[in-house]
Amino acid sequence: MPNYKHLIILVLSFGLAVVVLVHISPRFSPVPGRDSGVFLYMGSSILDGQIPYRDVWDHKPPAIFYLNALGLMIGNGSVWGVWFIQCLALAAAIYTEFMLLRRAFGDSVAILGVSLFVSSTLRWPAGDITNIVEFYALPIQFAVIFLFCYSETTIYRWSRSVSLSALGIGVAFLFFLRQNLVGIGVAIILHQTLGAVLSRQWRDYVRKQVPFWGGFSTTTVIVFGYFYAVGALDFFGDAAFRYNFSYSTVNVTLGMRLTSLFQGISLLSTTGLTWLMITGWCLAIFFLLKSQRQLTVFEGRLISIGCLGLPIEVLLTSLSGRTYSHYFLAWLPIASIMATFVLRVLLSPNQDNKSSFSSVPKKVKKVLSACLIIGMVTPPLAQRYFEVTRHILDNSSPPSPVISFIRNNTEEGDYVLMWGAETVYNFLAERQSPTRFVYQYPLYMKGYQSEEQINEFFNDLIRNCPNLIIDSSPSNNSIPPLDPQARANWESWAYQSLPGMEQVFQFIETHYVLDETVEGRDTEWPVYVLKENEANRCPMD
Repeated sequence: MPNYKHLIILVLSFGLAVVVLVHISPRFSPVPGRDSGVFLYMGSSILDGQIPYRDVWDHKPPAIFYLNALGLMIGNGSVWGVWFIQCLALAAAIYTEFMLLRRAFGDSVAILGVSLFVSSTLRWPAGDITNIVEFYALPIQFAVIFLFCYSETTIYRWSRSVSLSALGIGVAFLFFLRQNLVGIGVAIILHQTLGAVLSRQWRDYVRKQVPFWGGFSTTTVIVFGYFYAVGALDFFGDAAFRYNFSYSTVNVTLGMRLTSLFQGISLLSTTGLTWLMITGWCLAIFFLLKSQRQLTVFEGRLISIGCLGLPIEVLLTSLSGRTYSHYFLAWLPIASIMATFVLRVLLSPNQDNKSSFSSVPKKVKKVLSACLIIGMVTPPLAQRYFEVTRHILDNSSPPSPVISFIRNNTEEGDYVLMWGAETVYNFLAERQSPTRFVYQYPLYMKGYQSEEQINEFFNDLIRNCPNLIIDSSPSNNSIPPLDPQARANWESWAYQSLPGMEQVFQFIETHYVLDETVEGRDTEWPVYVLKENEANRCPMD
């Protein structure tokens, strides 16, 4: 393909990404979700010279924080820069998927496959594609699959080595976005290992593994080496690994994992992918076992990774037992590939696979394909733009009451503690948290929490004595309320309050007074203010 055609496809991919994501731009989604708020706060802290984990606590691996820092740098502190990075990520995913499917199935089927992917993205809940880890993984997942298929088909040894090294770097990047996003990488290693066992070509197997693990380990050493150099390696390991182990194991039952699995299947059914994905997976197994001569090498490798990768992705996604819809974005690359394979079988039958479609004229197939694309993309796109138009016409939406309250009642440099997991308001109101525990889940997580962490949190409150404490527990049962009577009835399946927290509650009751409430997420949040006679005693004795 000439270079100018690649440029045209890239421009079209970016334009399509903007169209798809306009409804989650800061213009229409002024207050990001909880996870996004933590990432934005962390990105802003990085630009201020702070180190993740050591200075600001979160349990995600570090890639998402530095992507947010890059976006905020591009946007000069504005969330628009992060949205621009999201558009680039989706454009890269669309472009890479098209090139992958085009190489395997041809132009027409590739366009249909991209349409499936785009329509699924359009139908996803808006809040669960906004600055979310799994969203940034999409282009890397497609790229990793492409690099693998290319490495299996190129005749040049040096080209294969470079591709496998880049593949290893890509899998490492997925790992440092979120550890359970490496499903495609696991599928590739399993495919290569099974191939070596069956063919007994162990020398070729080693030649493939060396560059792959070289790229993966080099990236890993750089990341761990950086945190070691800045004195944050222990903090990194504690938050990003020990906490996540507790998160995925403590009180998590088989029933919860099965519920998570069915939630993912249900969610994909709203995008139209579920049955196409399952049908494609079954067809791919049939073709691999019975009809390999009907497949090109590239196509065979592609659907092989789909067959291996789909159950692995499902397993990894279900480990935590949670049913957050953004988790299932990780299924989209393989799901769209498997669904596209169904369209390939229907619309591009070869001589050994006669079907009722084989006698259909090409012009009719093109018309049918165009109708299918319009039918897949138009309804969700129309729905999104109806929402956008309604938002534009409705100019009565007031600014967030929480942000307005914080700005009106504090000054720049004052500390504000968001009691719960609403760090986004620290970021949007430009007020710093008094502690690195910008949200307090780690202080309550069973199997992870410790009295040492609680003492650290307590000492931070004494030293920095926030001017405001806003209790978001009415919108979040994962944290205990500050009100003693409400706290007495609090319980949560994954979280508990240790005895050391009593000193924190006592400190707040002694030095703060319930002032009023402010409209938070769907309900009123109590606001505690520092007593007047205590304001001159900061830091506290």
